[in-house]
Amino acid sequence: MRVSAFMTRAIVRAALREEPERFKSYVLDSQLIGAGLDFSHSTAAWEAYLEDHLVNEWTPSHVLFEQPRTQVSVNVPIVAPVVVAAPAPTEWIEIAFVDPAGEPVPNVGWTVELADSRVMHGTTGKNGIFRTSNAPPGSARLTYRPNGLPSLQQISPPGVHTVRQGQDIVGIAWAYNHADWNVVWDHAQNKAAKDAHKSPMVLLPGTRLFIPAVEQAPSSYAMGQRHEVVIDPPLAKLEVQLRWAHGDPLANLGYALQYELGGEHVTVPDLQTDGDGWVRHELPLGVSVVHAVFPEAFLVRTFLLRQLDPVGKEDAPEVGGVQQRLRALGYACPTHGRADETTLDAVRGFQQLTMGEDEPSGALDQGTLDKLVEECGA
Repeated sequence: MRVSAFMTRAIVRAALREEPERFKSYVLDSQLIGAGLDFSHSTAAWEAYLEDHLVNEWTPSHVLFEQPRTQVSVNVPIVAPVVVAAPAPTEWIEIAFVDPAGEPVPNVGWTVELADSRVMHGTTGKNGIFRTSNAPPGSARLTYRPNGLPSLQQISPPGVHTVRQGQDIVGIAWAYNHADWNVVWDHAQNKAAKDAHKSPMVLLPGTRLFIPAVEQAPSSYAMGQRHEVVIDPPLAKLEVQLRWAHGDPLANLGYALQYELGGEHVTVPDLQTDGDGWVRHELPLGVSVVHAVFPEAFLVRTFLLRQLDPVGKEDAPEVGGVQQRLRALGYACPTHGRADETTLDAVRGFQQLTMGEDEPSGALDQGTLDKLVEECGA
């Protein structure tokens, strides 16, 4: 420690008073001062001698007590520098599902695999669009279920679907991604159901149909673009002949169709019956109730689609399906599915008025069943 003369005198005085023997020994052994003093001299003599020599011979730069330097270790935490990586580049992609006319197709179930192996799932809304803006560069792989009828789905194919009221083969097949309903109807495991029905468009509730699986290869779409996927959903056919009470057809009469689809009210205006009074129109599969409005005749006719049960065959008639058709044709007939006397009276009235029988039997023979289907649909 380097000290000034003033500090040195203070240290020396303190050392002589507190530890005189030790201090004197240090001074004599180190030969910091000349001869002439020893242990026999008094403290006062030492102070006087050192005072004189410290003032006249020592300089402030003299080292009185030289101590070895001590290294002190201090644990200072090392903080790694924070490196902020640049954000990974992202891109967008939009896929619009449309019909051949360019209109959006809702309720399309889609699965998209991105370039970083992320997999996204969802169902389109009313606008028929899937879009993401947080995708890596590259391409996206798309598979989809263009069913449009999610309420019909009961299983994950392959498996067995149980028919419910209001379902036909077209809607069921489409709900499970089969654009061609014949793939389902003609499957070997559906032979019993096929033999039991005259038409696959009118299925008895409770019928069990095997639904084969559908294999769809994914399609790749580039990022940063809008893509359109055209889906051609099958349509339901409305075909009905309308007559006045006296039997003449409602020929060449203007009308409009009204129905609900996806929670929205749809009106198809400026339509006209043909010369025989037929109403023919194609409708989306999701439509179940249609109103035909004839403003000139102040007339409204309501049609329930896919609500009729089959009539069966002569050896096993479906009474419920017979009753539904008789009631639709204006006969007073219950729809409880039992062949009671009221039902038989309605059958006899149909056989007499429509089939021209003079002595109607009321029996549900094949001729009567076929005529009911002809008059009121399969």
